[in-house]
Amino acid sequence: MCHRQALALRPPDHPDRHMSLNNLATAVSVRFEQLGMMEDLEEAVECHHQALTLRPPGHPDRSMSLNNLATDINARFEQSGRIKDLEDVIRYHGQALTLRPPGHLHRSGSLYNLGNAIYARFGQLERVEDLEEAIAYLHQALALCPPGHPACPTYLNTLGIAMVAHFEQSEKLEDLEEAITYHHQACAFCPSDNADHTQSLNCLAMAMATRFEKLNRVEDLEHAFYLFELSTNQTWTSAKALFRAALRWAQYAQYQQHPSVVQANPKALTLLDH
Repeated sequence: MCHRQALALRPPDHPDRHMSLNNLATAVSVRFEQLGMMEDLEEAVECHHQALTLRPPGHPDRSMSLNNLATDINARFEQSGRIKDLEDVIRYHGQALTLRPPGHLHRSGSLYNLGNAIYARFGQLERVEDLEEAIAYLHQALALCPPGHPACPTYLNTLGIAMVAHFEQSEKLEDLEEAITYHHQACAFCPSDNADHTQSLNCLAMAMATRFEKLNRVEDLEHAFYLFELSTNQTWTSAKALFRAALRWAQYAQYQQHPSVVQANPKALTLLDH
């Protein structure tokens, strides 16, 4: 309500109207994340569009508006699956990147966002050139993200997932080994009291399972199931994330007819209740 009132006091010719539009968009976007109401997300996208028009080329906040708009359109794509939304996400992140040249404080974030969006398009269209381009951007983003940076585990995990996908295309074991290295690093850089630790453990488990399927080394399979179980016991992670981890564990244990399925299924059901 306060951001709406502020916007009402800043009519179209007000020099700070773009700030109120951005603030209102951020607030309704957060409410969408909490309540899942699509009208909130649509309003956020519209406010970011309006803010962007008030931040023309040369405006110091234009790259921020491009990034914010792309982020909310990406959230809409995840709901709708419309490829046009994803193309818009890639276009806006690409424009933001051009405004964040080498040396810019937020260049790493823009490289990651663009790489992640292009990887999402690979998931939709399965064009290998998208996968190659996504990996290139993700590599550049990681190179600009020093160890200890809070975004580093996310960058490592996303790059690791992309490298597993590349391995599935190339069948080159070095691609898979590179992915496992990234996931190991993500686990090391993401402490156990971090909410993202479950994701890091789960990504590493999936990569180890993939190597088992390639090389048939039992130790890889057992390590994968150890990680699956460990990923469901992280006290700082949301119940939703823990449930997803337990579900992957249960599904893969069922697929492999692994004895841990008798622990995985009850764990998943308990977390579903939570």
